[in-house]
Amino acid sequence: MKKTSISTLPAIALAIGAVLPTTLFGVERPEIVAASPSLPAIWQKVSTRDRMNLVRAAELDAIRLLTERINGVQIDSTTTVKDLSESDDRVSAEVSSYISGVKTGDRPRFLEDGRVEVVKKVDLEQVIAKIEETYSRREGGPLKSASKTSTDEREVTFDILGSAAIKGSEGHKRILAKRAAEVDAARRLAERMGALKIDSSTTVANLVTEDDTIKAAITRVVENAETIKIRFIADGSSEVTLRVKLDPLVRVIARKFKGKEVTLLSDETKQVVLEETGVGVAPEDLGVQVDVTIESVVEQTLSEKGDKP
Repeated sequence: MKKTSISTLPAIALAIGAVLPTTLFGVERPEIVAASPSLPAIWQKVSTRDRMNLVRAAELDAIRLLTERINGVQIDSTTTVKDLSESDDRVSAEVSSYISGVKTGDRPRFLEDGRVEVVKKVDLEQVIAKIEETYSRREGGPLKSASKTSTDEREVTFDILGSAAIKGSEGHKRILAKRAAEVDAARRLAERMGALKIDSSTTVANLVTEDDTIKAAITRVVENAETIKIRFIADGSSEVTLRVKLDPLVRVIARKFKGKEVTLLSDETKQVVLEETGVGVAPEDLGVQVDVTIESVVEQTLSEKGDKP
């Protein structure tokens, strides 16, 4: 029998390595991937570290917008996600943890104007399930059942677009203009809801001064608004169209006037969908961030409307 020479062992080892899979004894071998397609010219001047920081900023923007949408979701006829979060720290922690852990949909998109965009998706049913699970551990909690949210309302996926941009770029100006337009659209929606008639002499805005629950309901509705259109105009301005359903607000008002024939809000009103388009421009000083909350916009708008005769 011919003996194998020690000098031939390295060659045998190489031959075996050529046919073995990349995973050996449970250890995953690293893979070298070719570079991604070339970035737009403006992004080629940005370091990898700064680029990744801007991607993270876009993700945080998506999380902020996602939080606003989820906070306004009705769990039952009297309670929103934000109501539960404010009344129970465990719910707040569950929702916050869930939102922070939502994965980004596709790869970041780097645009020629200096913007980077990311999309985060979340299934509403999973959020409600988390809240139900939290309350199932607590006997006699304030919710008898969070399952009152209908199946159609639960089976919704939020697709949220988050953005960030290279400071001073055209994309930076567009992001600031878009946020200003969102705020303007929210103000217009609050005005429309505040003008709804309760009876011949009373509007919703009039009630806000005497009932904080109605103001809170309008705030939640506006925070839960769906962005259906974003436009960037050549003159540097932006237009954003928001859409809301009146159902949650009508339910709160109907509960207040239960047993009284004084409301002009009918069941048909619940199905009404309002749309408003806001217009905005970036501030002259791009270092100034448009940092206005939807809640503050709604509160100021309703206060002004309620003071008018």
